Amino acid sequence: MLKVLDSMNLKTPVLVGHSMAGGELTTLGNQHSDRLAGLVYLDALGDPGDFPADDSAFMALVEKQPAGKRQAGHPALDYSSFAALRASQLKNLNYAFPEAEVRNSRITRPDGGMGRFKTPQNIFIAIGKGQKKRDYSHIRVPVLAFLEYPRPNLRRTAR
Repeated sequence: MLKVLDSMNLKTPVLVGHSMAGGELTTLGNQHSDRLAGLVYLDALGDPGDFPADDSAFMALVEKQPAGKRQAGHPALDYSSFAALRASQLKNLNYAFPEAEVRNSRITRPDGGMGRFKTPQNIFIAIGKGQKKRDYSHIRVPVLAFLEYPRPNLRRTAR
């Protein structure tokens, strides 16, 4: 990442990362805060190696929130078609992924319905196993984090 910053002649940028890019932001912030003006995490703190629901203190705070501020259980989503998934996301989650994003990540069945993920689950598991617990204690720049917490079904389940 430093080579990219150097090649672009960026002296102290604000870096923005989504999802697994949070690990990169954290590493760079820990090791080179002097090269940064700030970090912005876009739902980038709950990656596989540092999933907040695995932290009992985090979950204790989630449980203390008023019932209206957290969702219990996992909402029912309809995976029968791309349109059905979007409709059920809007109804149950108050947002929906763009259909183009879902189509890019899922196989389209011959009948036009939505099939399995294109990327095998073992790939996601391997990426997660490569993650290490993050240490935020040496980041010395302002940090802004946009989080989608609490999430429905925060606790991990075996797959």
